[in-house]
Amino acid sequence: MTGKDLFIALGNISPQYYEEAENDTIASPQGHKSLRRPLLIAAVIALTLLLVGCAVVYMLSMKEINIGQQQTYQDVFAYDPESGQAVAYLGQETVTEEVLTLAGLKGSRNYQAAQEWFDFKQSYDPNHEIRSSVSENLPEFPQEYAAYHLYSQEMKDKLDEIIEKYDLKLIGRTVPFKTEEGTLKALGLKDIAIPGTDATMELDYAAYQECGNLDMDFRFILPGAADENDLKTRCHIYYMHKDAFTEDVISLREIETWKEWNYTTASGANVLIFRSPTDWRGYIFCDMPNYTVTLRFAFIDEQYTTYITGKTVHEQEFMTDQQIERLADAIDFSIEPQLIDGWEEFTNQAAGSGEGIEGYSITLKSVKSDGNKASITLGITAPEGVNLLEHNGYPVALKPSNRWGFFEDISGGSGNVAGGYGVEDDGDGKANTQNVVLQYTASSEQMRKGEQPFASGKVWNIYWQDIYASYLNEQTNQPEEYPLVSGSWSIDVAFDDVITEELELIQTPVSAKASFGWDLKGNDVYQQTRITSFVLRPMSGAIVCDLEDAAPDFLTVGERCVYVMMKDGSNIKLYSDYASAGIQILKPEATIDLSQVVSILMPDGTEIGVPE
Repeated sequence: MTGKDLFIALGNISPQYYEEAENDTIASPQGHKSLRRPLLIAAVIALTLLLVGCAVVYMLSMKEINIGQQQTYQDVFAYDPESGQAVAYLGQETVTEEVLTLAGLKGSRNYQAAQEWFDFKQSYDPNHEIRSSVSENLPEFPQEYAAYHLYSQEMKDKLDEIIEKYDLKLIGRTVPFKTEEGTLKALGLKDIAIPGTDATMELDYAAYQECGNLDMDFRFILPGAADENDLKTRCHIYYMHKDAFTEDVISLREIETWKEWNYTTASGANVLIFRSPTDWRGYIFCDMPNYTVTLRFAFIDEQYTTYITGKTVHEQEFMTDQQIERLADAIDFSIEPQLIDGWEEFTNQAAGSGEGIEGYSITLKSVKSDGNKASITLGITAPEGVNLLEHNGYPVALKPSNRWGFFEDISGGSGNVAGGYGVEDDGDGKANTQNVVLQYTASSEQMRKGEQPFASGKVWNIYWQDIYASYLNEQTNQPEEYPLVSGSWSIDVAFDDVITEELELIQTPVSAKASFGWDLKGNDVYQQTRITSFVLRPMSGAIVCDLEDAAPDFLTVGERCVYVMMKDGSNIKLYSDYASAGIQILKPEATIDLSQVVSILMPDGTEIGVPE
C-alpha cells in the first residue's frame, strides 16, 4: 500500500494531498516540499490513532474468491407461448461460468493452490478422452485421495505437487458415524445456530473429514416476528480448514445478475452475501482465521403453479435481503469443528433383531434381492395400547432419526447405495404392530462397473436410531412427527437367496426423449438422447445413456412410468428410483418374470422389443 492508498482509505482528506502522499511529501503553504516520509508516517499513525475504537472491517467481494472462468453448454428450447412448456429442442449454446473457490481469499496459499488445481484441470483432458478410456477400470488410490475424484496417475502427481508446494494436507478420510446425531455429538455440537435465536435445524446429512472439514445438509427454520411467517430454507454448509487443500468451487452463470454485499452479523462475523434472481441458490461466505465457511441456501422461498385463463403459470417468491441477513445472524460462523475427547465411546449399545427397548422391538422378517436392488421387511412392535397405524385420524409411518437407518456393507464393499422406504400392513389386525419395508439400490457407479452390492454372500448391517412416527397433517398440508422411543437397534442382513436373472434389451442404441432438469420457471428441458443399455431385472431396471455427466429423466414425457409389456397382454409399471451419472434407475410395481416380457414402452412412445 502506498501513501496515496492509505490517505484515500482514511477518507476526509483533501484530494490535493493524494499525489503528494504517493511521492512521500506534502507541500507547505509556501510551496516548499517540507514533510518527508518519516514525518508522513508519523502523521498517518497519529491519524489512525484517532480511529481507535472504530471497527475496521475488510471488504469481501466475489472477486476475492474468483479463480477463473470455464466454458460449458446449456440446452436451448422453443417454448409454447400459451402453456409455457418446452416443445422443441433447438440444440446447445456455449455459456461462460465464473468459478469461485471456497478455499480462501486471493493471495492466500489456499486460494493459490485452488487456482493452480483449477487451471490444471481446465487444460488436462479437455475432451474427456482419458476419463472415457478408464471409465470401466478406474485406477485405485489410497482412501485419503477419494475426495478429489482422480482418474489418472498424472492427476495424483499434480495434486501431490500442489499439496507440497503450498504446505497443505489432504482432506483425508471421512470419519464414520452411524447417525447424524453421533457426528455432531462427537464434535461437541448440538447444532450450528447462534444460541438465543430460537432457530431449528433439521439435519439430513453430516460428514466430518480427518483434516477438520465439516459439511452438512439441513433444513433451517427461524421463527418470524409477530407479523411475519417463519423463515424456512434448505441449506448446505461447508466448514473448510485452511490447513487442508479444498477443491470445492461454486459455478455461477450470468454473473452480471448477481448482487453482492457485505454484512456484519449480530454475533460480529463479517460475511459476504451474494444471490441472483436467475438462480435458485444464494450464498453466504465468511473468512475466519482458521476456516472458511460457506452457506448455500435455497434463495427461492416458495415455488408454485397457478392457472390463469387456462394457462399454466409458474411463479416463484424469493427471499428478501432482510430475510437473508436474518439467516446470517442465526448461523455460528465461528465454529472450528474438532473431535472431542472420548468421541470413540459415543457408539450406543444397540439391541438386536427382536430385542426390546421400553417395550418396543424391531424384527427382521424377510430379505429379497436381485443383486442390484434389496427389499428388507422389518416388523415393529409397540407396547399394548399404542396405535402405530394412525394418529388423530391420519395414517402413520414409522421411521428412525438417522435417515431410514444407517446401512453398511460389513462384508467388504463400498456401501454407497441409495435408500428409500415404505410401509405395509402386516396382516395381524393389531394396531400396535406395523411393517416397514426398506429398499436399497446400487449406485450409478456400481451399476457402470457391474458390481452387485446385494449379491449372494453379502452381509449388510442396519443401524436404526430411535423410533419416530410421522404423518401428513391434511389440514396444514405439512408433515409432522413425534418420538415413540429412544434407543438403537443393530441388525445384520445376509443375502442368501438372490435372484440372478437379467435381460439386456439394447443391441444397437435407441433414441428417446429425456429431461435433464428444469429452468427457473419450472419447465422441464428435454433432449433426444441415445439409450445405450436397458437392463431389466426382476426387482429393478437401469437405463444407460451416452451422457455420463448428466442425470437423465425419461419419465417426464407423457405418463410418468415405463410399461413392461407381458405376453398375456398385461403390463407392469416401472417408476423412477433415481438418476445420476448418465443412468436412470427404475423400480417395478411388482416382481417381473423376465421370461414373459415382450417389450418396453417408453413414455414418449418409443418401444423397445426383447432381442431374439
